[in-house]
Parts: sequence; C-alpha cells; structure tokens
Amino acid sequence: MKNILAKKVMTSPVVSVNHDTSLKELVRILDDNIFSGLPVVNEEKRLVGIISQEDVMKYTQWIIG
Repeated sequence: MKNILAKKVMTSPVVSVNHDTSLKELVRILDDNIFSGLPVVNEEKRLVGIISQEDVMKYTQWIIG
C-alpha cells in the first residue's frame, strides 16, 4: 500500500462530539456526515475517546435485548 498520510483522508476541520453528547445527536452527526466514527473530547477539547457506528449498534442492541 502506498504511504498515504492521515491528513490526506481526514475531514478538516475536525468534527467531534463532547463526552456528554446525547446518543440521538451523535447518531445524527454520524448520519449527516456519513462518518463511521467520531473523536470524543472533554471541556478543554482534549481527546478522551473515539466512538464508532459499531459502538452505537452494540449499545442499542444491548439495550433492546
């Protein structure tokens, strides 16, 4: 595979969510932007995690039973 840098394929400016963003809002952002995941940041805009479509699907399936 060619040596491709992340900056060539990433979205800029970065779209992120806060750690207290609702699941409904998170799904809307993923869907509206056709993203498979998003960085999660705290109040200081520091990365605290990453959430993916797969994370959301696993959680909702767990809730639904």
